[in-house]
Amino acid sequence: MSSTLKKGKKKEEVTPEALLEHLEEIKRRKESFFTYISDEEQEENIPKLQKLLDELKPTIRNAIHKANAGAKMKAETMYSFGKFVASYEYLMAFHKIAFDLSLVYREDLYKELIKYMEDAIEVFYDIEKGEPLDRVVNRLDLLTFYIRSDVEKFIKPLEEHVEDLEGSVCGP
Repeated sequence: MSSTLKKGKKKEEVTPEALLEHLEEIKRRKESFFTYISDEEQEENIPKLQKLLDELKPTIRNAIHKANAGAKMKAETMYSFGKFVASYEYLMAFHKIAFDLSLVYREDLYKELIKYMEDAIEVFYDIEKGEPLDRVVNRLDLLTFYIRSDVEKFIKPLEEHVEDLEGSVCGP
């Protein structure tokens, strides 16, 4: 990944292209007869997604600070980005629960994590190319809404799974 980083005056600056390249490495599938994403691949790639998120957070914050906008708009953008990150991390935690319990939709959650990471990198690209921050705020808020909707969609089956476990342990 370091080959795609631009050298700045004091430190290396991460580009959207470098982040997308890193995400493509995570998305790259091992050769397999099966079309599903194995538990091993998910387990191997979740820490890589966390690392990518950790890299993306200060990068987007810096891009927001450099944007051509007023202080209030920058603050609103930071707030929306913070909500997105919190929701994304919540989805990651939810994937961990689904993975640990071997729930059938753990692969779907994993795919959503990949998709939302790609969306976040696209937001970074939009900021870098000078997109007005009010549009960035709208996009971040929409992504946050989608993530929360996904979590709600998967909570019901988790509740049912817990109830089934309680019923099997406690009896009728």
